[in-house]
Amino acid sequence: MNKGILVARGEYLLFLNSGDWFCDSEVLGVFAKDIDRYDIVYGNQYGHFPDGKISQENFPDILTFYYLGYLNSLPHQASLIRRSILVEHGLYDEEMKMNADWKFFMLAVFKYQCKYLHKSLFVVNFDKDGLSSDPEQFHLRDIEKPPVMQKEFPNFTLYEKEMEMVNKLKFYYKYSRMVRVLKAIGLLNKFDY
Repeated sequence: MNKGILVARGEYLLFLNSGDWFCDSEVLGVFAKDIDRYDIVYGNQYGHFPDGKISQENFPDILTFYYLGYLNSLPHQASLIRRSILVEHGLYDEEMKMNADWKFFMLAVFKYQCKYLHKSLFVVNFDKDGLSSDPEQFHLRDIEKPPVMQKEFPNFTLYEKEMEMVNKLKFYYKYSRMVRVLKAIGLLNKFDY
């Protein structure tokens, strides 16, 4: 990918990996409209599993640190990235076996404050038969991500644990007896907590 970035001449790049394909012949033209104010533009994708199942993978309009740092990455094959951003900020980290695109997106959005846009459009069909989709390889994420978080975002190292605790509390109160009683008697709306 880094070799391709260096020889590319276009303003935006999209990395369509082997096995992946665009949803239709017109989607890239539609996807690339009105994006000149943004550094990263990402869409949605269909995931194609080896057993024939297909999933719809929708991504959020707003990227929180927790979402991108700990829950998911952006769909690399459904993202247009301004070439100059990749060149200016050091290309992809070739030491990373599984998370080079995740690291780039984390740094671009939260360190370099790149402008991003989500378009609610299904751009690609993503082949889920590769390394990044293999559950037996997920341990690489656990090995590669923490050093990046520690080095680049040291003030956020406890963020994951804090969010886990908040989510546990939300789950507890959502299903607590007191909340059920308050909802039953009409003092608490299901959207109030």
